[in-house]
Amino acid sequence: TYQKVFTININDVNDEPTDISIDSDNIDENNAVDDIVGNLSTTDEDAGDTYTYSLVAGTGDTDNGSFTISGNTLKAGEVFNYESKSSYSIRVQTDDGNGGTYQKVFTININDVNDEPT
Repeated sequence: TYQKVFTININDVNDEPTDISIDSDNIDENNAVDDIVGNLSTTDEDAGDTYTYSLVAGTGDTDNGSFTISGNTLKAGEVFNYESKSSYSIRVQTDDGNGGTYQKVFTININDVNDEPT
């Protein structure tokens, strides 16, 4: 008989992102266009990945046109009026740059603030 020790190397492959979070999902009404709603972040086993975010088509994308994304920041694309509409639905995708993506629907709530008399 003959015995030999082998070393088996495991190659790390890209893991897809598993979640997207936002640090704030609300904004005051009567805001300015480009006001910040919140900052996006991604959950992924690959600690060194860099993520890009975009608004994408699909279930829950009803109000994508009312927002923009710059870097990881979700911004208002219009001036919101709580009395007209109090919540918006958007669909966001994160891309890890290595072929892995993840999409999630968020509800963005508009805060009612005291309006000045007209």
